[in-house]
Amino acid sequence: MDHFFFFLVFIFFLVFLLAMVLLLLSRGRKTPAKNERIKTTSRSPDSKSREVFGPGLNTALQRQAVLEQYPALKKIPYLSIEDRPLPDLERELEAVFLSRIQERFSEQKPLFINFGDLLNLLRSPDSNLGEITTLVSTNPLFSAKILQVVNSAYFGFQEKINSVGRAITLLGYTNVKSLVLQDYLTSVIPKAQDEKAEIYARIWVHSAIVAACSGYFAQHIFKLSQYEFGTIGLLHDIGKYFLSSLEPQTEAAPGLPDIVQEERVYGLNHALLGSMITEKWELSESIVNCVKYHHHPFFLSPDRLPEAYRKQSFVLALSDLVTKVLGYAGNDTDLFPILNDYYQMFGLTSNLSEIVTPSLIKELEKARLTVLSYIHTHAA
Repeated sequence: MDHFFFFLVFIFFLVFLLAMVLLLLSRGRKTPAKNERIKTTSRSPDSKSREVFGPGLNTALQRQAVLEQYPALKKIPYLSIEDRPLPDLERELEAVFLSRIQERFSEQKPLFINFGDLLNLLRSPDSNLGEITTLVSTNPLFSAKILQVVNSAYFGFQEKINSVGRAITLLGYTNVKSLVLQDYLTSVIPKAQDEKAEIYARIWVHSAIVAACSGYFAQHIFKLSQYEFGTIGLLHDIGKYFLSSLEPQTEAAPGLPDIVQEERVYGLNHALLGSMITEKWELSESIVNCVKYHHHPFFLSPDRLPEAYRKQSFVLALSDLVTKVLGYAGNDTDLFPILNDYYQMFGLTSNLSEIVTPSLIKELEKARLTVLSYIHTHAA
């Protein structure tokens, strides 16, 4: 009996040992294949594109769907920088002229404190929603507008949204910032400029969409904060709201690119004026300088732009370009190509169809609908 028991134990031990050996051999065969797949992926020239498009539908099919919806991506009608006047982005303004501009905006209302606080809170996904809701709720009229927007036919929610906090969550932080900024601008833009309401509406729609695009590229391509870049994108054209309040230096000339026309008529362009306005509002140095440099990647090589702002300025310029190509232009439809040096610096292709995805388009449409809904409810 004892011999039989020991025999069973011995057989069990052999079976266990054999099973362990087979398991180790099986793992050994799988590991090289896994490593090989990783190496192959890292070598693939299309890996960045797949990363942007994300999992799910095949990347090639997604790209084809985007091209069918936006055929302009196939061959973009860029303007040549070789045969036309270019902006003088590095020109230093004369002291007397600069002083006159600064005096013109010396009484410019600073951003109301709640908006400054909201900008800071809405820059982080970890911010306390209750705190954001409290700040928004300090302005009951604006709170009502937020609820009107989210309950409009543009979004078509089946149930009525009665909570400001839930409305903010549904619209998204970047879109809420867009609404808050416009509410502020409505209070500071001179009433004499009411005839430009349609132009301002186009600028606002474009800025809100650039904000969504900047946030998307920051998160999905550069692994940076979408909220930070969303704020910069929202403010990039802020100078356009205030240009016409300046005294014209001369008359406009036909056929000039818009940014060159601005320099001719007003003595400076909207990007430089925007940086002066955001500095007056005591916003961060990063925002002030990115607003100032957002046209540089179209005309100046990276070494002529401060290193600290090259990536941000490129993301902003790329977002500005992509939104224009997709049909979301403001009052400026000029399409200049970004210099190839920037694409090479950040490992991207200049073929925009490689980075425009269905999910990006969905975000841009959401931003557009938010603004249109606000305009509709505000007009009503």
